[in-house]
Amino acid sequence: MAIEWAREIRDQCEEQSIAFFFKQWGGFRPKTGGRDLDGREWNDLPVHVASRAA
Repeated sequence: MAIEWAREIRDQCEEQSIAFFFKQWGGFRPKTGGRDLDGREWNDLPVHVASRAA
């Protein structure tokens, strides 16, 4: 995967205040590429929003 793709998606998420979770770079084995993007692991998750029951 091209690093520019991951950065572009991350930047779009930050601009819109949307959580960004970067799982991994990929590879033949799960830990081949690692999870760092620009020196950080991106583990943000969406805030739970309670559904409004009618």
